[in-house]
Amino acid sequence: MNQPSIEPTTNKVNLLNILAFIILTSGVLFSLLIAALGGLTGLFALVNLAQDGAFNNQLFTALNLTMMMFTVSVLMIPGWLVSLRRLFNKQPAAQAPDQSNNRGMQLPNIALAVTAVALIAIYLLLQAFDGAQWLLPFLQIPAVIVPLFWIYRFTTRSYAPRKPRRNWFFLGLNLTLQPVLAFSIEILLLIFMGLLIIFWLSLNPSLLENVLSQFEMLTDMNLPMEQAEDLIGGFLENPWIFWLVQFFVALLVPLVEEFIKPILLFRWIKRPLRAVDGFWLGLISGTAFTLFENFGNVSGIMAQDWFFVTFARYGTSFLHMATSAAMGWALMQTFIDRKVIRAVLVYGGVVILHGIWNFFALLAGFSVLPMKNPLAIYSLSPIAPVILVLIALLCAAILFFGGHALFRQSEVNQPAIETIS
Repeated sequence: MNQPSIEPTTNKVNLLNILAFIILTSGVLFSLLIAALGGLTGLFALVNLAQDGAFNNQLFTALNLTMMMFTVSVLMIPGWLVSLRRLFNKQPAAQAPDQSNNRGMQLPNIALAVTAVALIAIYLLLQAFDGAQWLLPFLQIPAVIVPLFWIYRFTTRSYAPRKPRRNWFFLGLNLTLQPVLAFSIEILLLIFMGLLIIFWLSLNPSLLENVLSQFEMLTDMNLPMEQAEDLIGGFLENPWIFWLVQFFVALLVPLVEEFIKPILLFRWIKRPLRAVDGFWLGLISGTAFTLFENFGNVSGIMAQDWFFVTFARYGTSFLHMATSAAMGWALMQTFIDRKVIRAVLVYGGVVILHGIWNFFALLAGFSVLPMKNPLAIYSLSPIAPVILVLIALLCAAILFFGGHALFRQSEVNQPAIETIS
């Protein structure tokens, strides 16, 4: 990306620009719509003071959702502006380097330090004043974005792209498409598995009736938390249920997500960029996926679990960003030399890594549930945190050292001319 791109003016490219503009416009408008609906729900909760407990939870959730979706829409807008310029052929012929990368890590370090101080301060304030929980929906913005920004900048500290506008464009497209594709495919897979399970249970009517009655109890909104945990723990004592859940979470989910995250890189399958640019674009894809997923997890919980979930998501951030960057590199290099086995092996590797992470994360979560006769596999739960930390460190090494080596190597090679930006 060290040379200006040559923008073809074919009908194909024009149609792609139109499609990208439609996608980004839909993403921005949909995010703003959800933010507005969340805001209206919050206003309704403020007016409805009759139910004190429900009011507080409803308002907290609505405020979380509003801040999340509004922030996502703001992050999409720069990419939408780039797509608008491309639509009217107003993109400059040559674009200056992203000089912000050449200023080193000063800004990311300051932002990370300020965010860490804010997190500690709000945590201590919560110990003395329950009302401080209303700061958490606003704190989620720096708590989610700043660590990802720091990881991204530290990974790319050796390299400054010539096309920062394309990065925003790519980020916006990923923020719009990834959640829709991942959610849709995973829901379809979940429904398909559910239908197979119902069909299997229908062969034993008494068992089906028992499962349905327990499920009905579990979905009762008035069921105390302790009883709900007992029911879930009882379900997970069944080896069939345990392994079906793990099959979905530790195998199907990684297969889907690791394919979707770098899917936009197939844009360059016929006119590839350099392998280092694939790593860069894969990193952006992983950052977009992590950002939306982290927001979704943090904004969907109550104040008592907010800090635990927020810090736990940082390890997942390394996982998603590293696996996506690795896939970006493998795909772009495969587009160059057509050695498909490389992409297949890397895809298999990142799916296995992601699957191991999900397996042990789920195992650790299940192990805290009350069980009378836990399965033998639960004996591995004490080592789950160690496994997760080791995977997070491995992913950090892939990002920080692998990315640094790729970027340094790219400087000694003749840059390729980009034919499609």
